[in-house]
Amino acid sequence: MILPESRRRSGVLLHPTSLSGPYGSGDLGVHAGYFVDWLKSAGQSIWQMLPLGGVGEGHSPYMSDSAFAGNPALIDLEDLVQQGWLDAVDLQADPAFETRRVLFDVVIPWRLQRMERASQRFAEHSKENSVLAEEFAAFRKRHDHWLADYALFKAISERHAGMAWNEWPRALARREPAALAAARRELRARIDHWCFVQIGRAHV
Repeated sequence: MILPESRRRSGVLLHPTSLSGPYGSGDLGVHAGYFVDWLKSAGQSIWQMLPLGGVGEGHSPYMSDSAFAGNPALIDLEDLVQQGWLDAVDLQADPAFETRRVLFDVVIPWRLQRMERASQRFAEHSKENSVLAEEFAAFRKRHDHWLADYALFKAISERHAGMAWNEWPRALARREPAALAAARRELRARIDHWCFVQIGRAHV
């Protein structure tokens, strides 16, 4: 069916990691805004992004470990500086970054290290700032239907690095309540971290 001229639209397919930027890959920061401005100036009305969840083997956006969680690599690091969770010095680019292509094996660890620093600083501040702690708790409660299990899964995955979930200890792989409760106690700090990462995603 041919649509009437008034309904015809055009746009660009571009994953945000392909945007320009100083930190090894594009993200949903200021350069995403520049791209939207360019699309508008060019008469385009659609930005098709591809999936924005976490990635799996081969850094494919189609290998996400969650239907809800955002990709930590797309977080605007400069926003974390503005929030006070990173210092400007934390954003010194890795000399291995290239401008014409994304070296995911370099970029992803570098970006995740910045999220670790931001998470640690956030945790320190929230101990002394009741408002911040309450906002964090409210965020977790609002997204509890997916965030609690997601953060637990990420924390357990870290502990059993390199292992598929079905290779974890039997009680964990079978989601036995006692085993999950023990993991939540033992991995509380890492669970908090992965919840914070999703707050960073929500800020972009």
